[in-house]
Amino acid sequence: AAALASSRGLAVRPAARAIARARATRTASAMMHTADEGVNLSSARLLLLGRVMAMLDTNSDGFVDKLELYKFTKQHSPAYAKYVRTTIWLLDTGGDDRIDMAELVHATDADLNILTNPLIFEAFHALDLNKRGYLETDDVRLILTAKRLTSATRTEAQPLLLELLGESPDGRITIAALMRMPDAQLRLLEQAGNEAQLTGYIPPELCATEVDDAWERRVIAESRRDAGGMNAAQADILANAIKWGF
Repeated sequence: AAALASSRGLAVRPAARAIARARATRTASAMMHTADEGVNLSSARLLLLGRVMAMLDTNSDGFVDKLELYKFTKQHSPAYAKYVRTTIWLLDTGGDDRIDMAELVHATDADLNILTNPLIFEAFHALDLNKRGYLETDDVRLILTAKRLTSATRTEAQPLLLELLGESPDGRITIAALMRMPDAQLRLLEQAGNEAQLTGYIPPELCATEVDDAWERRVIAESRRDAGGMNAAQADILANAIKWGF
């Protein structure tokens, strides 16, 4: 079969059994590494770690490098790209600009959940108008009374936000409160936050966090282009910049 595929110019993919064996070996190595350091991994956490690695490690070589991380984050907002980039590279204890399972195991459950479901981050980031990391009663009131918040969004989002506020022991809504919410509710909260703050393209100089390098500028620029906030001439400039290593 391999010879026939080769004669037809088709790429022969490795056997599924070999791929599974290689992944099992990497996982076993990571387990040994964490066991030495006294890290206890539950079955739920192992499943979560596996989901994150499978999602980011697109070439299945056991590592997540800058190119794979860029391809993953380019489809999301610049703020989420910033969050993912910071989270992942803080785990890069080897300093080789890539991480493996042995390094990923040190991520918090919250970070792993946000990596597997970007809606959690996007919803909270949209709601957190003051970028303090939490919402209090006044913040919720500001969202619900925003002039550009549509009646339909207000009607659906108000009981949800008030419920989250009421369930909080300290009267603050943090991103942890959104962890187990259904995607439909997360999208609703994201829409409420976006309408309240008239979300659109934000120039890098007005972002809550600084733009560190060309990699982040490219994420922001492509996000602006994909959202329709760039004319044809600007899009051509961006295309040429990417072509020549922007």
